[in-house]
Amino acid sequence: MIEVQENMKKSYLLEKLHFYLYAITFSFVFVGLFTLPKGHEVIEVLVILSLLAGALNYFINKQTLTNMSKLLTCTLLVSGLVILINHSIHGDWDRYGRAFLYMAAFVLLNPKIPNIKQIVFYSVAIGGVILGTLSLYQFNTGLIRVDGFTNAILFSQHLFILLIFNIYFFLSKNDKTKFFSLISICFLFVGLYLSQTRGVWLAILLLVCTYLFIKAYKKPLKYSLIALVLVFIAFSTYDNSGFVRDKVASGISDIEKAKDGHFSSSWGLRIIAWDSAVKDIKNNYLIGVGKENFYLNKKAQVEKGEVNPLALNSALHHTHNQYLQSQLIRGIPGTIALLLLLLYPWLSSGFITNKAYLFKSIAFSYAIFSLSDVPFEHLNTIYLYTLSMALLSYFSLEEKES
Repeated sequence: MIEVQENMKKSYLLEKLHFYLYAITFSFVFVGLFTLPKGHEVIEVLVILSLLAGALNYFINKQTLTNMSKLLTCTLLVSGLVILINHSIHGDWDRYGRAFLYMAAFVLLNPKIPNIKQIVFYSVAIGGVILGTLSLYQFNTGLIRVDGFTNAILFSQHLFILLIFNIYFFLSKNDKTKFFSLISICFLFVGLYLSQTRGVWLAILLLVCTYLFIKAYKKPLKYSLIALVLVFIAFSTYDNSGFVRDKVASGISDIEKAKDGHFSSSWGLRIIAWDSAVKDIKNNYLIGVGKENFYLNKKAQVEKGEVNPLALNSALHHTHNQYLQSQLIRGIPGTIALLLLLLYPWLSSGFITNKAYLFKSIAFSYAIFSLSDVPFEHLNTIYLYTLSMALLSYFSLEEKES
């Protein structure tokens, strides 16, 4: 009898460890990922510990697997294997491949987490306040573009995903706690403003336009008026918008300089990187060139006079476009894996329904980020995206039960 009680106690403790590690991991990705200098290493350790606890719980306690998304598990598995196989052929960032495999196991071994929405609600609300405060602190210490201990682009992408979550909770909750999300939204806009990243503001603009377009289909007069009001506010406040105005002016200036053959600006270098990538893809479209040949091929292009010598600039250590990056480094398999990742919410819940609109908004944002950056080439944003997508099944199940 005593032995049975001890086994039951061990079983109970293992189940609790499994549960708490997963809950902590989901919370940390929103609260701590960019508030610590080594946040990406902490989240990786938490994911590994969580899936190990899940494996032990499965084999020792004979715990049945939760009916989580097999589609997401397969998508993450494909993404990881593509990177690792490509690494064995001609070099790749194998740690990213392992990250996707870790997340595939993480999703497969998910425990039941009651009230997961509440956990995420408080996590994104607290995370928004902390990151907004961090942004103000970094700005006041003389940092022109706040970066959350990484770089301004990745930091702003994290802020934006938190913003989407907070807006979702503010619109969906019916009690007074929704105003906690509103406070967090205000802090997040401060951080976004101080990060001075154009790609995120483009994502905001396109998301708002898409939302208004969908709503206007059913109520054209109401949402057309809302759109006109927003356009009026944007134009009337543009001259006093500071960073936003300067960034727009800078972008226009960069494009005009590029037309005149001067490519040393931010957008000018991106144009050169894209030109080099497109030319290299034509000759290596099947399996890509890999990490090892990325620089060597650019050097050969410059020597042949095919691209501008600025292609060898140290700032162009990637293509500044995720679609080109995946195709160039990993070929057709890399592009397929990328599209599976971005299309997962639609493949899971349907293309013409309004289900999972939170997760579709996140995937859509990453698709926009990918036009001028490489969010799936950084551990921070890989874990942010995959852990966010891992919540889709949890949210759907909780909504059905309620």
